[in-house]
Amino acid sequence: MPTPIILLVDDDFQGRRRAAIVLRHFGFEVQEAGDGIEALRYIAPHGQIDLTVSNVFLPGLEGYKLVDMAKMRRPEMKVIYRAPTRQNALKHLGTIHGEIVDGPCSTSRLISAVRAALPWAFSRQAVAAAA
Repeated sequence: MPTPIILLVDDDFQGRRRAAIVLRHFGFEVQEAGDGIEALRYIAPHGQIDLTVSNVFLPGLEGYKLVDMAKMRRPEMKVIYRAPTRQNALKHLGTIHGEIVDGPCSTSRLISAVRAALPWAFSRQAVAAAA
């Protein structure tokens, strides 16, 4: 089974970097984008993106619009939205394609959301660790 690929979209470089380090520690391949346009440029030519973790609000192309466009190309892709508050996110999201993680996202909260979105990836890790 291939290594799961997560596209992490966040305009906060330090926050994105911390999240990427955590996700890589858990065995994921992580691609990073600082805004929605950069993320779309990555999504278009790449076949496998298992999960996109995106801020709802980004400079240029907003994260919620990015996800709507990405889901047209990759309907099977899982999504986690990040937003300052759930209520604020719900005001802007038309179709909700995944979980909304609000407020400052702790490591355990991020991993919990990823586990819910990609349970098969964590089963794969357990099998690899046992081998």
